[in-house]
Amino acid sequence: MPAFSDAKHLEKYANAAKSKEQKAHEKMIEAEEGLSVSEDVESEEQEMLCDGFEAMEAELREAAEKQDLSDDDNASVDSQDPDKAAYRIPQDDAGFLTILKERFGHDSFKSGQLDAIKILLHKKLSVLVVLATGGGKSLIYQFVSLFVPGLIIVVTPLISLMFD
Repeated sequence: MPAFSDAKHLEKYANAAKSKEQKAHEKMIEAEEGLSVSEDVESEEQEMLCDGFEAMEAELREAAEKQDLSDDDNASVDSQDPDKAAYRIPQDDAGFLTILKERFGHDSFKSGQLDAIKILLHKKLSVLVVLATGGGKSLIYQFVSLFVPGLIIVVTPLISLMFD
């Protein structure tokens, strides 16, 4: 900001700044008015979005039916076929522990692991698990994948972190 010798110069500078600000504001309003969209175009875009949304919703519903982990669909289990789940979802903790011992060699789950697994498999809800390094997050991903049909890729960064 320039130095002013008296109030008269300061007032003149302030008025010039206000004038520039007003002109810029007027230009912005003119530009916005020039960009206005007719109601016909707006309604066509909304119609296209609705059509796309309905198609997407139908695809998601169809995919959900194929991926449903209910007991009926869960009957197609084969640990050798990658298109089928390796195990049926156990109904009790003992069933989960048996699979844990068989596949991973552990006698028990760490704190929070079984709860997260049961929420994912029984309640079919998303879960946010916050555990320290070595707390068992990777096992949760790997364990749940045994009950989901299809190919599941679990990327675990633990080895990379160990080398860094």
